[in-house]
Amino acid sequence: MATISNDNNLWVLDVSNFSLNKFQLNTGRLLFSNPLDLKLREELREPIGFTEYQNYLYLTDLSLNVYLFDNSGVFLQKLGSSFAPIAFANEYLIRLNLNKIEFEPLPRSPQKKPIPMSLNLKEPIIGLAFSNNVLAVLTRNCLYFYSLNLN
Repeated sequence: MATISNDNNLWVLDVSNFSLNKFQLNTGRLLFSNPLDLKLREELREPIGFTEYQNYLYLTDLSLNVYLFDNSGVFLQKLGSSFAPIAFANEYLIRLNLNKIEFEPLPRSPQKKPIPMSLNLKEPIIGLAFSNNVLAVLTRNCLYFYSLNLN
């Protein structure tokens, strides 16, 4: 599993030896490798995706837990679970909690308060995206747009 880093390098989660590696894209050179600790290896059963946002790595697993790593690949904390893919908006992590969308402050933004948002959708949400103060919510049959001001 891989994702592009903010500095245009490549993060790779190597599940064969359970390490988080960063490679230089233009040369393929390994910049560093961090083995994940034993406790995390036991807890993180099946990783399904990860992304870097504001110099933090966010990894989700099949149980839909969200794990936070710093920009050196060092595990920081488990952020709890989500019920769909995660997205980011300014200083918030966007995730689902049952039928509510939660805007949870990012670790560097403790002064921000969580923002709950209830939706009355009849079908499960399968995707989230945020751009230009618009939240896009994807279900199997429809794409909904919500205008938000998070400042």
